[in-house]
Amino acid sequence: RTDIVDLVRTIVDDVSIETDAANKAVRIEAPESCILDVDHWLVHSAIENIVRNAVRHTATATCVVISVLELDEYVDVAVSDDGPGVPEASLEAIFLPFYRIQDGGPSPTGSGGIGLAIASRAAILHGGSVTAHNRDTGGLCVVFRLPRLLAD
Repeated sequence: RTDIVDLVRTIVDDVSIETDAANKAVRIEAPESCILDVDHWLVHSAIENIVRNAVRHTATATCVVISVLELDEYVDVAVSDDGPGVPEASLEAIFLPFYRIQDGGPSPTGSGGIGLAIASRAAILHGGSVTAHNRDTGGLCVVFRLPRLLAD
């Protein structure tokens, strides 16, 4: 049993040193709690990878917003940044291992690029999904979705 909101708060506390040093912020929009029966460390790693990626790419003096949304059949953790976004052709590929946007293709060195693949695998192992879309106002939104059937 894991409180997803508490998990998100812990991640935000962990990245606060990075955000403070870079003149960036993270805001949480969530209910008081949201309990699901999940592998705590796997989900923590997945959401942390998504949040750290958003913090890395968001513009200076902007805020990454993490929203926990309780839907009828799912719980979504949506992470939105104010960065450059992702080319439309790469929106699915960013979840592949070692894929990095560099001239629109995978990194020639094969280095890095595993954080979003870890998030995708964690979502799939829980019967969920992870998707990304460019925001109309600029930036990227990554949605980590878990089925509510995992709720107590």
